[in-house]
Amino acid sequence: MSYTPQPNVQFFTASGTWTKPLDPAYKEVEVLCIGGGQGGGSGRRGATGGIRSGGGGGGSAPLVRGVFSITTLATTETVTVGVGGLGGAAITVDTTNGDAGGAVNVTSSFGSWLRSRNNGFGSGGGGFGNAMFAPATGGAGAAAGTVGVAGSVGYAGGSGGGGGGGVTAVEAVSAGGTGGLHDPTARAGGAAGAAGAAGAVPAVVSASGDPSGGAGGGGGGSAVAGAAGAGGNGGTWGGGGGGGGASTNGSNSGAGGNGGAGMVMVITR
Repeated sequence: MSYTPQPNVQFFTASGTWTKPLDPAYKEVEVLCIGGGQGGGSGRRGATGGIRSGGGGGGSAPLVRGVFSITTLATTETVTVGVGGLGGAAITVDTTNGDAGGAVNVTSSFGSWLRSRNNGFGSGGGGFGNAMFAPATGGAGAAAGTVGVAGSVGYAGGSGGGGGGGVTAVEAVSAGGTGGLHDPTARAGGAAGAAGAAGAVPAVVSASGDPSGGAGGGGGGSAVAGAAGAGGNGGTWGGGGGGGGASTNGSNSGAGGNGGAGMVMVITR
């Protein structure tokens, strides 16, 4: 009589160690990785009469999949989970451009076999024979500009953050851009901040055990009197942070939102 063990599922939201299950009936290991999302950029703080751009939305991380024969893997494998990149800090000095969002330590990986890098394709190590890859690219963040642009849609991976609102030479303000929608779950990105208001975090985010990518954070709105709005944080897993809004000298620009954290899911069958 044949025996088929129940799948062994290990879900990592922080870096750790995967231990190979001992049951000899297990044959293969499926790994899903999403890296951390990039932080959104902060907006410019500039003089009246000049164009001030909002910060760009952060890029997102792809979902990357690999299937391996269990015999090719070590007894333990190091699992690295990417953290979300930090958003650019609000600008507190007059006539200064915004800071770029961070993308430090955002890569998620499983040993040397598989990795998901922010806003790029995951890749595997050499010499493992029968691994299979099906990378799904996350959405790019909106570029910095006078009008906040929506983040792009992420397919399976994370989605891009919305751009921050800018100020025109005739002192017209604008809302930020909406965070990128996540497909296929149809989770909406974070709402855009109106003029002078912060962008929102996505209303629905993935919880532990759910490998769906996160939607992007909303971009913050610009302001000519008072502080501009900050970008919203990206959703888990791997959503980009929203860009911050631009401001006028004498008031702070909007900070960029942080990127959503990554994850690694390992399923042994």
